[in-house]
Amino acid sequence: MKLHRVAYLSAIASFIIGTIFMVLFFTTCSIKIALAAYYYTLIAGVVNFALFILLLLASLSNNKLKKKYFKGSIALFSNIPVVLIYIYFINILSDTIRVEFVNVSDQVVENLKISGCENMLISKIDQKESDTRWIMVKKTCHIKIDYELDGIQYSENILENVSPRMGRKLSYAVGLPKKD
Repeated sequence: MKLHRVAYLSAIASFIIGTIFMVLFFTTCSIKIALAAYYYTLIAGVVNFALFILLLLASLSNNKLKKKYFKGSIALFSNIPVVLIYIYFINILSDTIRVEFVNVSDQVVENLKISGCENMLISKIDQKESDTRWIMVKKTCHIKIDYELDGIQYSENILENVSPRMGRKLSYAVGLPKKD
């Protein structure tokens, strides 16, 4: 197979595999997936850089295919902005706690006040419904919720000592008052 075609295939494969890792991390927030993506990025970067050097050397010795080698180089380098965008989103996700508040009661839960890391308000969650909130963590903090169910106020701690880079996704049941 010709070198410029290998470069195209490598660029496409790198993009597809990197995108799969990004989607998996977005849906799971798994540290194992983040580490696998990190090592994959290192390996793919070395392989793509080596291909780039080979294309450069080949273009110096073969004027006939110089244009094709140049296009192969562009294909390899087109992944760099994509990687930078993915790194940006991973940084945002690692500083975000995504909480799905699930109303497990048979009544409407009202006036949900989320406090701690960030203050938010959810006016109501209907019975058996949910509402997801993204809570940014800029410094060590806690996440607490106050809500009203059947005219009674409840206050619950969701997470304590949350720090940046501890991003995760969780589901939290409201409407089943916890006993102190």
